[in-house]
Amino acid sequence: MEKAVRSFSIRIVIILSLLLVSVLFAGCSNFTGSSKPFTIIALPDTQVYSIKFPEVFYQQTEWVAKNISKLNCKFVIHEGDIVEKGRDENLWLVADKAMSKLDGKVPYCFTPGNHDGPFVLFNKYFPFSRYDYQPWYGGCYELRNENSYHFFSASGLDFMIVCLRFDPNESVLAWANEVVEKHPDRRVIVATHSYIDRSKFTPEGEKIWNGFVRKHKNIFLVFCGHLSVGQRTDTGDNGNTVHSLLADYQGLDFGGQGWLRIMKFIPRKNKIEVCAYSTRLKKIMGPGDDKYSKPPMNNFYLDYDMTGKN
Repeated sequence: MEKAVRSFSIRIVIILSLLLVSVLFAGCSNFTGSSKPFTIIALPDTQVYSIKFPEVFYQQTEWVAKNISKLNCKFVIHEGDIVEKGRDENLWLVADKAMSKLDGKVPYCFTPGNHDGPFVLFNKYFPFSRYDYQPWYGGCYELRNENSYHFFSASGLDFMIVCLRFDPNESVLAWANEVVEKHPDRRVIVATHSYIDRSKFTPEGEKIWNGFVRKHKNIFLVFCGHLSVGQRTDTGDNGNTVHSLLADYQGLDFGGQGWLRIMKFIPRKNKIEVCAYSTRLKKIMGPGDDKYSKPPMNNFYLDYDMTGKN
């Protein structure tokens, strides 16, 4: 009887796991060629993992590395506050071990946060020289990797990601403007640590919006961390729609429960499907999971035209 119960329980676990995978990966294999969906994954603030729960950080990047093909993942963006204390080298060793699991498997980039300053150790462990030989690495500001840009292509679409450190100054924003102006045919994603607070601009975000983002018709998406979860939509100076997405789960158990953001681009529907997935709990966030789980904070769709030119 005990063996039968155990066998039944195992079958139930397998069935539930298969259902989870089918939901999470739905659409990634339904299309072929230039219309095939693809994903970008965002790693929200990992600062608490670095100092208290490194195994959760390792688990996140291990899961991403194992699921790159299934998710058709094209890029991973770390949203900043990589570590809790930017001057503590032991924490950077944790971050290096975690992020190294992605090396040679998928391109990734950083938007260093306020906790990562003064960026000396960030540039020691994640210098531009670690990536500048990669075809996807575009370059950086003044040979320091806290402000950088990157390229990728998917489903016949050409993208560029511009990463800006926490609270970039006017010189950095001038550099970012030049980078985007030189690549008018690229669909541009901006990543920076502090940009919105729920649905309002942070002081840093307002400066970035006015000094950079709003000026360019090919910028369509901004990722950020730093403060809880949220989103907003704005219209740029050229009439283009810019979606801004905020994700930071560090206030939850185990420093964030392993929640990360998956953005699935679905060209045939001109939609971006956004969901939160926990590599620790092995589930997509749903109603009742925690205070962040109320829709549309973590599971929603964005309209984005993926036909023709940007």
